[in-house]
Amino acid sequence: MHNYIVILLGLWVISIQNLHAQSILKAFTAKQIAQNAVYLEWTTKAGNTCADLGIERSFENGIFEEVYQYNGICGESDKDQDYSHTDSIIQGGRYGYRINENNEDYSDTIFVQAFTDGAVAVVYPNPADDEIYLRFANTNQTLVAYTLCGLDGKCKENRLQDSGEEAIQIRDLAPGVYQLIALTSDGKTIALRFVCRAQ
Repeated sequence: MHNYIVILLGLWVISIQNLHAQSILKAFTAKQIAQNAVYLEWTTKAGNTCADLGIERSFENGIFEEVYQYNGICGESDKDQDYSHTDSIIQGGRYGYRINENNEDYSDTIFVQAFTDGAVAVVYPNPADDEIYLRFANTNQTLVAYTLCGLDGKCKENRLQDSGEEAIQIRDLAPGVYQLIALTSDGKTIALRFVCRAQ
């Protein structure tokens, strides 16, 4: 069975279904639910044996560390079993989560781009190669137009045809540091920096 990943940006829920063939997991999701909290949910398959499961987290693609352990997780013989955990975070950024099954048999990693400290928007990935995305803390905001400016002061304005489109192509940019100036649907201007890497 093939693995596949579903990303719902509107709800900012990242879900992985049909995990590894030998995995006891059936589903695994993560989403930010508060300024300093990420909510994790997973489902164990019916009929699996009891096992300890460790919740592991990385920050900005760093080293994974265990943040919580569930001892003796058991799925019932005739139905799937649902579990959850709320993880506390202290700063905004890109968090990776995975579940350690049976001593280093890991689930796929899922990512959450989190807001804290009053941030109104974030650009990711950063650095980036082909395209960047904007995520707004205010879910009612959408991107209407944007301007890309290099450190040399040269800028290029782009007005989006479809209000709400968030992917911005940067594959034609030269490597370097750029400023993204975004105009939102409520008339506000937000400036963010990002790094375009060499192709």
